[in-house]
Amino acid sequence: MPWDLNLDASYVGSQSRHLIALRNLNAIPYGTTFQPQNQDPTLRVTNPGALLGSNAYPAQFVTPYRGYNDSIANIDFGANSNYNSLQVSLKRRFATDLFFGIPYTWSKCMDVADSDGSYQRIDQLTSTRTTANAGSILPRTSN
Repeated sequence: MPWDLNLDASYVGSQSRHLIALRNLNAIPYGTTFQPQNQDPTLRVTNPGALLGSNAYPAQFVTPYRGYNDSIANIDFGANSNYNSLQVSLKRRFATDLFFGIPYTWSKCMDVADSDGSYQRIDQLTSTRTTANAGSILPRTSN
């Protein structure tokens, strides 16, 4: 390269499979609070114009396994993550002990669960709906 520059470019990537994540076996299925059989008739009388789902029974009455805590944690080895990066550096040596360098790294790390204590979705769409940037402060939302 001109001016005795040295350009170095490299790719770094990794994938992890079968990571630990928790699955809540006593989670309320999606849409349960909107079903007619789960509406509390005493709340419907006092608040007839309320939005659909706001008159539902309390959570402990609509969980699949009544009488237990809100969470029955099951350890599942279904989480995964991946990391990809492009690392570029430009260097120039001026003398035997003096050099100049500019490094740059572009990277992306995505995962399903951020730690061993993270919960997965209760349906089969965990890997397709909750993949997000690792350590992201943004909420994981369904698309």
